[in-house]
Amino acid sequence: MALAALSGTTILHIRHADLRRAAAKHPGVAEALWRDCVADGSMFSEWVVNVGRRDAMSRVAHLFCEMAIRCEQAGQGHRLSFSLPITQTDLADATGMTGVHVNRTLKELRMRSAVELRSGTVTIHDWDQLAKIGNFNAAYMLLDGQSPRITEAA
Repeated sequence: MALAALSGTTILHIRHADLRRAAAKHPGVAEALWRDCVADGSMFSEWVVNVGRRDAMSRVAHLFCEMAIRCEQAGQGHRLSFSLPITQTDLADATGMTGVHVNRTLKELRMRSAVELRSGTVTIHDWDQLAKIGNFNAAYMLLDGQSPRITEAA
């Protein structure tokens, strides 16, 4: 599967040798790259759990919670309302489901008054309920320092 952007995106290609030189010369750059790799690994692990162990409603709820936090952190909306120009087909691909199953899941989440996706905007009506449905805990996103899993292992 190819990588696809759902909105305007800037891609920067930097050679590995140039990154290594910058990291060697500037320890802050090396630390930032290391932290980014740790965060990516933590999020990857969470998404393996999401697709491999959660039911359909939990998968979609978890994705909406994560995107809400990401958009809020990036200044692209706030936790309860943000732009997400995604189709049900894209949402199905992201969650490992069929389009029909995504449609039914979105309907159920609307009926529970938890969240709504309409015209590219996600509106979360009940954050606590959505987070509970998605078994969502933002700690894996490493927004406030080290991952609890990494700290515990050390």
